[in-house]
Amino acid sequence: MAEISRYTKLAPESGGHPNQLVVFVHGYGSNADDLINLGPELANYVPQAQFVSPDAPFLLDNDSSGVARQWFSLLDRSEDKLIQGLRTATPILQRFIEARLKELGLSWRNTILLGFSQGAMLSLHAALRQPKDQSVAGVLCYSGTMIAPHLLAAEQKSSPPCLCVHGEDDEIVPAINMAFTARVLSRVGIDVQTILRPGLMHGIDLPGLRAGGEFLQKLQERSNKVDSKGREV
Repeated sequence: MAEISRYTKLAPESGGHPNQLVVFVHGYGSNADDLINLGPELANYVPQAQFVSPDAPFLLDNDSSGVARQWFSLLDRSEDKLIQGLRTATPILQRFIEARLKELGLSWRNTILLGFSQGAMLSLHAALRQPKDQSVAGVLCYSGTMIAPHLLAAEQKSSPPCLCVHGEDDEIVPAINMAFTARVLSRVGIDVQTILRPGLMHGIDLPGLRAGGEFLQKLQERSNKVDSKGREV
């Protein structure tokens, strides 16, 4: 059974015990060393957050370096194959997060998924299928899209708030995917915000990253106002 064997982490900037877990879910062909570099900037907004960045469990298709990873194959991009890949990767990611939460003494409601490209696709898929009493605090989706939205009618269990950020000139996952994803999320009762970054291709720029930091900060403030059962206090 495939599992996540390596991850990088960044301890809270505050030096204290974390009250929030931010999980970076990297893109196709990347690895755990990539998105963790966003941590220092985001820590300006959530200094008590612990950042973790796991390697995807599978080696990249047709790559012999042993460094590049994938959450699921993209050699066959038919919807059935993408769904199969997401369904395989989701429990692997969930088990990894469960282990980190247990180590830190935190719960799913203290957890935010931050995904880029393929990682954003997985983050959306996984978050909406979490049991309602184990919903993540939110999803930060960079340059991603929603795969197989028709499945949500039968499979959606949670409705965490989402922020989608996309480059206007993205040549890999065209920006129209952000509008599509936002429509799908709104239709199923999710509070979704979108930010289109002018002139940006397939990547994350500083304004988009700072917008993500503000989103994390708002989620943390919201978390501070609920009890252990998720009720407002």
